[in-house]
Amino acid sequence: MRYVAATKDEAQRCRWTFYEAVKAWSRGLENSAYGLRQFKALMFPCARMDGQKPFLSPLKAAWTVPFVGTIEVQGRREGRLKDLTCYNFFWSFMMTKEKNKVLLTGNDAVVEGLCCAAGDNRRIVYAGYPITPASEIATRASATLPRRGGAFIQMEDEIASIQAISGAGLAGAIAVTATSGPGFSLMSEGLGFAAMIESPIICVNVQRGGPSTGMPTWMGQGDMMQARWGTHGDRSVIVLVPNSVEETFLLTYEACRLSQKYLMPVAVMLDEITGHMEEPVHLPDLPPVPLNPDFEIIGKGHRHHRTGLTHDLEENLPRINPDVEEKLVRHLLDKVKKNAHKIVKYEVYGNPEDAEVIVICYGSESRSVKAAVKQARRKRWKVAMVRLITAWPFPKDFLRKLDGRKRAYLVAEINAGQIRIEVERYVKKGVVKGLNLMGGRIHTPGEVLEAINENISR
Repeated sequence: MRYVAATKDEAQRCRWTFYEAVKAWSRGLENSAYGLRQFKALMFPCARMDGQKPFLSPLKAAWTVPFVGTIEVQGRREGRLKDLTCYNFFWSFMMTKEKNKVLLTGNDAVVEGLCCAAGDNRRIVYAGYPITPASEIATRASATLPRRGGAFIQMEDEIASIQAISGAGLAGAIAVTATSGPGFSLMSEGLGFAAMIESPIICVNVQRGGPSTGMPTWMGQGDMMQARWGTHGDRSVIVLVPNSVEETFLLTYEACRLSQKYLMPVAVMLDEITGHMEEPVHLPDLPPVPLNPDFEIIGKGHRHHRTGLTHDLEENLPRINPDVEEKLVRHLLDKVKKNAHKIVKYEVYGNPEDAEVIVICYGSESRSVKAAVKQARRKRWKVAMVRLITAWPFPKDFLRKLDGRKRAYLVAEINAGQIRIEVERYVKKGVVKGLNLMGGRIHTPGEVLEAINENISR
């Protein structure tokens, strides 16, 4: 409880309640009226429970994360989260004093972003296979989506998952799956198929250390180039990379919008830290994402042919010849190429035009980088940060604009230098260097500051 903003008394009550709950659960007394009364008495104020039915399901002890035991209480909340919500009891007393905020993990925020994009009229279809560290997305989706008219399907594997949502996207649903590195590898062919049939789907990858099984419970950023080049053939991609819980909510919503607008898969690349961190989040009232007006929904009176074979753009029927291939692939590429200026997003901290060192980063690593850059600027070092929000389309025009003189570009990432390769394509006058770890943790601000110091001219 030392990490929780709670009084001594509240911390002691939380420990006692947790102990009583586990004791009741271990004895098979999940429906214990005594346990329910205690939880009703101790539940935090902003999670108002229905007086007649305080809980929609029995008290249960959940050990979904091996090193963090949690008590989850399920109930309906008033306000923004109208659907079934799981509360992490260890954090039940850590509620922000600001109104209209709720405590969520990054994985929770994915589901809330989907619900916001769907509104009251669109259906969400989630098909997935549980995998650490993305399993909590499936857990929350399984509780939330069916109660709001959506569908949750646990598939037999990731190959089936990506194919299922490809069909759901063509049927007009907000179609989503979530996975991590090994599952993302299995989905590669399906992502190419979804792009070919122009199905608007969202694939969330909560990255972990790799390759292969790697470190399931530790973070990594080694899937970035796979998100760009993971499928065979040429296609354009949109890859979004959040660095906070609130931004995860917003970028999940944005992924839904972009997939519908451009009729293509969109990848949201979290990492284990972003997925599991908990932050108080403001959930804005955003309008539901509309269907693409040019999109004819299968199953609503329209007969369509969809195929992964080369096909014409008028009837989607197979036409195996070079002229049709040329027209089709350029159509797929131009979706992003011609609209990149509308899609690209990045955050700038400091003055990059005047900086001697520009640190380029993304994801949870950017939080350490920003802290280090703040310290460097207090020392009056000429340093700036550029954080990628869209990894692709890449902000190449912005980097080319900065490449007017010789300076150092430090690319901080938790892999062997995947985004550094992309930076080197567009920076010719500057010197591009990597600040790399292979996985398991991000750099500390001190490590980033030391790397900056090595590249500052005296």
